[in-house]
Order: sequence, then C-alpha cells, then structure tokens
Amino acid sequence: MKKIRILLAEDSAALRQSIKTLLALSQESDFSCEVCGEAADGRTAIDLAKELRPDVILLDLSLPELSGFQVASVLRAELPSATIVIMSQQDPALLRHAAGTVNVQHYIPKSRLASDLLPLLSSLP
Repeated sequence: MKKIRILLAEDSAALRQSIKTLLALSQESDFSCEVCGEAADGRTAIDLAKELRPDVILLDLSLPELSGFQVASVLRAELPSATIVIMSQQDPALLRHAAGTVNVQHYIPKSRLASDLLPLLSSLP
C-alpha cells in the first residue's frame, strides 16, 4: 500500500480538520495518507516543509504572513520532489492561472475538495 505524507497548510482550523477527516477515508483504498504537519500561516508552512520533507503539500493560496504564491515559489525551489497542490476559493479558471504562475500542476477549488482530493492523490506516482 502506498503511503503519502502530507503537510496541510490552511489557516482555517475547521477546514484543516475537515480535510484530515477526508484524508482518513484513504485508508479504505489502495493508498493511505498521513498528515505529518499542519501550518496556519505561510512562514510555518515553509519551516515545516523543510523539516518534515512531505510527499505532498496541500497549500491554501490565502495564508497569513506569506501568501500561498510566496510559499509555493520557495518550496518549489527548496523541495523540488514534493508535489504541491494549491487549494483556493477562487474561480477555477483563475486558480488554474494562479497555479501556472508558480509552476504548480495541481490545484483544487475548495468547493471540490470532497470529490477531487482523494482521486488526485491516488493518481500521484
């Protein structure tokens, strides 16, 4: 069974908990997810990513202190093997453009996390 270590960078504690509950459902499939760290702001996200070296970084674009754009730019250079998945409430077309500007291939509108997150994670190498 493939195990995916995830850093969850989201400023809303309630949404972080919802995402962790959703990720727990992966235990019932051919892969499992472990949230190895949580960050409520951009600076903490960078520090934890460097320390924990997760496989996947679920990254909110609207973080305090440093924006998701800034975090993605730093982490793309510092941890090139990590998969960064941008989450946002923005319109999907704007989100796709935003992801492209920071060289991130994966993005999910927050309104589609419940339906799209686990299939995306299961498709990662």
